[in-house]
Amino acid sequence: GYASVDDYYADASAGPLLGGIRVPTLVLSAANDPFIPTDMLLPHDGAGGHLQLRLASRGGHVGYLAGPRRRDLRFWAAQPVLDWLEALRGHPAR
Repeated sequence: GYASVDDYYADASAGPLLGGIRVPTLVLSAANDPFIPTDMLLPHDGAGGHLQLRLASRGGHVGYLAGPRRRDLRFWAAQPVLDWLEALRGHPAR
């Protein structure tokens, strides 16, 4: 029922709603995510003091693994989430 792909994404994407977030929100993504382009997220980083973006240089879509070589990959998302939660509680991050 959409006139085009752009029409679909304008209606179905969360991007236009990010600026309206009013509760603390952490968004984890990767710069090379093929489905969620960084140009959709970056303008909203810090939106109203509620949205924080943590962007890995690579990882693809929901790829929270990072490392210099495949054998050295590690799950990078846990530490930013823990740091963010600690900051919300008013304690310094470890």
